[in-house]
Amino acid sequence: MRPSILICSLLSGLACASVTPQNARPRTVGPFKRESLGSKWPYAPFSTKGRDIVNSRGDVVTWAGVNWPMSGETMIPEGLEWKSAADILDDVAGVGFNYIRMGYAIQMIDEIYDRKGRDVPMIDALTAALGRTNGTRVAKAIVSKNPNWTTRTTRFEIWSDIASTALKKGIFIQPDVHVSKAQWCCSHVDGNAWFEDVSFPVQNWLRGLSYVATWAKKHPNIVSMSLRNELRESWNRTNLYYNWDTLVGNMTAGTDAIHAANSDLLITWSGMQYDQDLSALTTGKNILTAPVSHYWSPSLLGLFT
Repeated sequence: MRPSILICSLLSGLACASVTPQNARPRTVGPFKRESLGSKWPYAPFSTKGRDIVNSRGDVVTWAGVNWPMSGETMIPEGLEWKSAADILDDVAGVGFNYIRMGYAIQMIDEIYDRKGRDVPMIDALTAALGRTNGTRVAKAIVSKNPNWTTRTTRFEIWSDIASTALKKGIFIQPDVHVSKAQWCCSHVDGNAWFEDVSFPVQNWLRGLSYVATWAKKHPNIVSMSLRNELRESWNRTNLYYNWDTLVGNMTAGTDAIHAANSDLLITWSGMQYDQDLSALTTGKNILTAPVSHYWSPSLLGLFT
């Protein structure tokens, strides 16, 4: 069976969300009615039915989402030195969100393979990114707020703890490939823009998707994954084929990598031009000839003035 594919833009920290038109039938919404769903929540796997996301019972599910980014080169979720993961998740649920997009870098998985299968401990990740003095200080602050962890707790152990705690609070987690090389995102010159950009080797990306999809099997509130954040034209390698044909071909390969590892996941696609252009897909145009819209940002152009 082929995977269900949900095509959407993930902008401004807002995840995929259904909108109820007038006279539409009632919808089932995330954890807000958690007590009525019983112990089998979230009733996975999810699929799509027309414009809707539905659970295994056929109930329409609405996601209201927020973005929880990783902290740059540390590849650890932000804010954990100030609040515990449980308190942050309480804040998320407290304002009505039921869905978190968790950003990650393919570099996280590359480093596991480089270390022969061993994940990177928090202290090593922080000192590599921040230096020994600041890295040690932040690691101790994180542990003080999250006493179930130690400075040797690894990145994916942190992720697993967050996902497990989110499950108890009725919150969905969607892993989102923000970048390949861990760094600030995003621009045309950051090396993470397009397939085979200087920091975007496709085979590593496919391997990373497969790894995360396999890890997600342990967490029933992970019912979806993103293929890539904000695809855009590379200004580093100008000979790359920046077009719909290349996008669909590579994204299909990414979908297949996830589906082979975990066939129960919904998969979200990025559009072109920082997720702002889905025109060829939404209009049904021939992807071999559909035009690519170009967007010129004054802030980006300012890099070259």
